[in-house]
Amino acid sequence: MAHKDTAVTYCQAPSMADWPAGNKQKLVDCFAAYWSWNDTIWEWYDTWADSGFAVLPEGYGPSPSTTLDADPSPVLDPPINIQLSAPGGSTWTVIDSVAAFDLYIRYVAMTLVVEIGEHVGWSMFDYDWKSLPELLDGSRMFRWIGKGNSPWGVINAAGIA
Repeated sequence: MAHKDTAVTYCQAPSMADWPAGNKQKLVDCFAAYWSWNDTIWEWYDTWADSGFAVLPEGYGPSPSTTLDADPSPVLDPPINIQLSAPGGSTWTVIDSVAAFDLYIRYVAMTLVVEIGEHVGWSMFDYDWKSLPELLDGSRMFRWIGKGNSPWGVINAAGIA
């Protein structure tokens, strides 16, 4: 399928090429773990759906495991909000950059698993190229915010909002 090759090409865009090797490996590890998890979970889901959601497949208990069970290095989700409450302080959630990037890597890994595995009835490539950053660009999910006054109130700790 042509768009599957495109997915790999798009994800090798220059911004990812600049990632440190350890972050690239985190993405590879998460992708592999989530791919394996999805192989199991989609089979389970299809079996359950075929029964009209009346009979849970054997071996999974009341519900299937989550990606936390498959994650090679689980992260705290939600992450710790480092924005301390203070009089006049912003109500924004602020997290440190490592936590934000770890969440982003997991999001990209699962997005690619769902896309490449064709687990939904649509493809991200149904959108035009200008729309793909909305799905894959981490700066669309998070923004750096410095400590101090901001348009959103007083920020007590610099981080990712």
